[in-house]
Amino acid sequence: MCGGNIKIEYLYIKVKYMENEMRKLIDQVRSFGKSLNENTGEQDISQVIKLTAKEYQEENQCSLWDINNGLCEDFAQTVIEKMGGYNDNLYEIAGDMFFAVREPEFAKENWSNIIETEYGVWSVDLLKHWGYPPNVDLSLVNDELNHTWIYFNGKHYDAEAPNGVDKWYDLPLNKKFFNRFKKRG
Repeated sequence: MCGGNIKIEYLYIKVKYMENEMRKLIDQVRSFGKSLNENTGEQDISQVIKLTAKEYQEENQCSLWDINNGLCEDFAQTVIEKMGGYNDNLYEIAGDMFFAVREPEFAKENWSNIIETEYGVWSVDLLKHWGYPPNVDLSLVNDELNHTWIYFNGKHYDAEAPNGVDKWYDLPLNKKFFNRFKKRG
């Protein structure tokens, strides 16, 4: 019977060792998946955006400009899903986060630092963080900045900018929007 106990102890130790090794392997796989999601390169997101844009164009019989003018929020969410989902380094940003037109009273009550205009309310804190559009008179803006785009690894992306831009206001749609409100003189 003594030999049987040794064999059982040996098997028990072996199982515990294998459990420990499996836990290490699972942790490595989780860590790899997390780093893959966080470190996906700009080329990868550019490819995902280009392929997703092509799908949208075919499905909706539309142009890239059309995607950015009515389908942009859905497009951004689709790209983010294909990239592995939202994280601290991959998310969507919307123009109404900067400039509240539909709910200016909410912005006045909840944003600590604002620029109030006839048409809406700008968030100074977000403008400081993300950057002011250069040579633009924000008090002249009398239209809604109605666009949603993707932020990833320090760059801003949308259907028309699959390679990304450094500043949110340099996205083609946003740039066109702000060109209407340039400072004079």
